[in-house]
Amino acid sequence: EWEQFMATQPQTYQPKTDDFVNPAHYKAAGIECIEYQRATSTPEEFQGYLKNCCVKYLHRMRTKDDPLKNLLKAQWYLNRLVEEFKKNG
Repeated sequence: EWEQFMATQPQTYQPKTDDFVNPAHYKAAGIECIEYQRATSTPEEFQGYLKNCCVKYLHRMRTKDDPLKNLLKAQWYLNRLVEEFKKNG
């Protein structure tokens, strides 16, 4: 049933490599965590999720991990939010 459901869902992002934004453990259940979030949320909920991820990485920029790494993660989520907003308003 899960495979049938997922076959009907548009796939907007296909990670090309295992990088710091999309580590392998995010795909442990056979679907990337962010795609599961999108599939189980309304467009508005998913946009809120993306916005909150941006805020999280900006907020912790200088207090956890490398500041540049946090900025790049925030940028990635912002870019994804822009994509989703263009599609769904």
